[in-house]
Amino acid sequence: MRSRNLKPGFFKNEELASLPPLARILFEGLWCFSDREGLFEWRPKRIKAEILPYDKCDIGRLLMSLHSLKFIYKYSVDGQEYGIVPKFHTHQNPHPHEAKSIIPPPNQEILEQIQCHGMSVTCNEMSEKCRADIRNPDIRNPDIRNPDIHRYGEFKNVILTEDEYQKLIKKFGEQGTSIRIENLSEGIASKGYKYKSHYATILSWERKNRGNEDERGPGSVLDPVERLKETLRKDKERKLAGGGDKTPSGEAPSGS
Repeated sequence: MRSRNLKPGFFKNEELASLPPLARILFEGLWCFSDREGLFEWRPKRIKAEILPYDKCDIGRLLMSLHSLKFIYKYSVDGQEYGIVPKFHTHQNPHPHEAKSIIPPPNQEILEQIQCHGMSVTCNEMSEKCRADIRNPDIRNPDIRNPDIHRYGEFKNVILTEDEYQKLIKKFGEQGTSIRIENLSEGIASKGYKYKSHYATILSWERKNRGNEDERGPGSVLDPVERLKETLRKDKERKLAGGGDKTPSGEAPSGS
């Protein structure tokens, strides 16, 4: 761990404020955990031991919540996982005698994709626009391009236009829409899901899960992985039941 700078602007960052308090503390700690180039080994257990040793928390989920909002990026080199703080050199001035980085940096393709509020980590001056953002005006950095696009969910990582959001409200109601958005938000933050259109993803999940809605209750939704688990569970239950004609409670049908 190294000594780093903390500026007043940290406490007023509205996007960062959308994350849980422990995620914000973790972000501060990652500055100290990172080397002089803003790089660190993506080792959740060690990161927790160094930064949040006394807190009961899901460190993997907290890391992915920072990743989903582009405060940090996860990448791999030769099968090893690492992380990078994109705006590290904007806010930090490592000591001249601090040891040089021994962590392999991300490749050029990843560097060009990394964006942080309109800047690329390959840009050393704050006024220089991110070339990757200009070339790829997609949902990775939507707020710069389209003021009609908003972030939803606990982790503010579900991207929808106002029109898309209103369509979901009309189709599922406010409560149903909220449930589906939160499920997607958690999936993106905890499992690193990536989709070109979050609106289309919600509709796709709904179509795939519609057949099981009556059993789970109205308004519920499963992602494809959980849906597969549920299917396997049902198959196992049927085998254990021996294929007999049973009611949902396990009793023989009345009138037999």
